[in-house]
Amino acid sequence: MPKNPKVLITEKAGGWIVVSPLEPQAEPMNLSKFKGEMIRRWPMTSLLDILKEADLRVGFHGAI
Repeated sequence: MPKNPKVLITEKAGGWIVVSPLEPQAEPMNLSKFKGEMIRRWPMTSLLDILKEADLRVGFHGAI
């Protein structure tokens, strides 16, 4: 980290770590196809709602 120009350790309150924002990555091609199919099937449902419902049913949050 000492040589990384995007990371800075300040003197504030014992040493805060400041990280510069990264450049945004391009959206994966399959994600846009997935979103399109999801909107076609369930136009009033968001991707976040689907992920939350899947987590409630499967419990993948506990797999970390």
